[in-house]
Amino acid sequence: AVEEQFYILFPLILWGLWRMGRGRAVVWGIAVLGLASLAFSEWAWRVYPAQSFYFLPSRGWELLAGAACALVPHRWASTPRPVQEALALGGLIAILASVSLLHREIPFPSLWTVIPVGGSVAVILWARPGTLTARLLSLRVMVGIGLISYSAYLWHNPIYAYARIATEGTPAPLAMVGLFGLSLGLAALTWRFVEQPFRHQRGRKPMLATRGRVFAASGLGMAVLGGVAIWGYATNGRAELWLRSASPETRQTYALFAAARIEANFADDGDCRFNQRTVTEATRDRLRDCARRFGPGLAVIGDSHAINLADALIEARAAPFIFGMTQGNCRPDSPRDQCDFDGFATLVAETPGLFSRVVFEVAGQRLIEGMGGRRTERIFDLYPPGTEIPPSEVHVLTDLIAANTAYLQGLAAHVSVIWLTPRIEPQLDDAHIMAHGCSHAFALRPGQAELFRRIGEAITAELSGVHPALRVLDQPALIDFTMPRDFMTCEALHWSDGDHLSVTGRAWLAARLAPVLVP
Repeated sequence: AVEEQFYILFPLILWGLWRMGRGRAVVWGIAVLGLASLAFSEWAWRVYPAQSFYFLPSRGWELLAGAACALVPHRWASTPRPVQEALALGGLIAILASVSLLHREIPFPSLWTVIPVGGSVAVILWARPGTLTARLLSLRVMVGIGLISYSAYLWHNPIYAYARIATEGTPAPLAMVGLFGLSLGLAALTWRFVEQPFRHQRGRKPMLATRGRVFAASGLGMAVLGGVAIWGYATNGRAELWLRSASPETRQTYALFAAARIEANFADDGDCRFNQRTVTEATRDRLRDCARRFGPGLAVIGDSHAINLADALIEARAAPFIFGMTQGNCRPDSPRDQCDFDGFATLVAETPGLFSRVVFEVAGQRLIEGMGGRRTERIFDLYPPGTEIPPSEVHVLTDLIAANTAYLQGLAAHVSVIWLTPRIEPQLDDAHIMAHGCSHAFALRPGQAELFRRIGEAITAELSGVHPALRVLDQPALIDFTMPRDFMTCEALHWSDGDHLSVTGRAWLAARLAPVLVP
């Protein structure tokens, strides 16, 4: 979609630049637009990372780099052969390095994206006939991959999607290799029996010989696909049709999913129990008023797991004065522009006695790293339900724990602080749950509880003797998390996804933690 938007707008921009000053205006215009887009992408990933990936202003510079190749003076490209060899080979290495080294945790698009884009530009400009890079890319197998690449691009996504549905998650690595081969095989067949006959009629009259026929066929295809899309959207993916033929347990499980998804975060009772993302001046005034009325309050800070905790305590009305300053994917170890930990620290330092206790919680998945540098919930993709998580394959990131500890130590100079160790995350995906039904005795993976125990032990070791006002509470031990009781029954689904609690889950969390956390 981003590419098509570019193709619509770029000719108009080019026409406008040409009218302004022909060649010089075009060169400067593309340069300025490209640099502005790159700068915007570097800003956008910090604030709106998901949106930035699909947004033309943050992706446009990548396409403008290709346009810029057409504007490079001929003398630049006609460099001596040794220079061409070095630049072209360097570009190819940059592309291969990007495929190998850039992973999900690296923001994209960002300055990191210059590596693959710059590598592509170098290959386009300097992989001239006769260079080593040109010879490598001209091998028959490479040309063949190039011919079927677009068909493979179209095939691979639905194949992978259906495989994930069939296997209730991510297929095994060997299976993914097989699916990749299947994508290439189907792409080759599509190229041979669809693309080639359509492009080369071999003396036969083309089916779409006139412009009118092309537009008529395109319009009909758009109408049919658009109608199917509208029908699917209006029926929520034909949910009612599917549910009519489903078993009673399947229908009940689906209903529990729907109920678990319909909920609001950032609870606020309109008085002195409220949870928000940042500390504003209005927040300060409200907090001071609450402290005058009820005395020092309870504060909860951290990431999306802290959102759960703060909302649970507020919904349970565990104390008259509860304040949450929480934000998804926000931790002191990884500061981001939208995370207001500095603002909270300033609030605590400047307003003594505002809180009697601060409780800190972050997701355990953010403090571990798996094979291949995998982090967050992607670690659990490697271990389907029932598969053991070997301790040697997942290690605790003690440097992140130390960074969080340093922040909490600063708070502890002004107020009592508790680091509530991470809750155990079931990390069971929807497909697995739907396939087994709500009456199934769901269980953690072997070694999963041990993994979260190791995280808690690392936190305890890091905080030992740091500050008398900074202590640790073992959340898994306090809540006595038990599967399947605390995960799902046919009366309630206690989790809204693999690691966040639903309304019913927050209720039992508050019942077990409030007696310990509330002063």
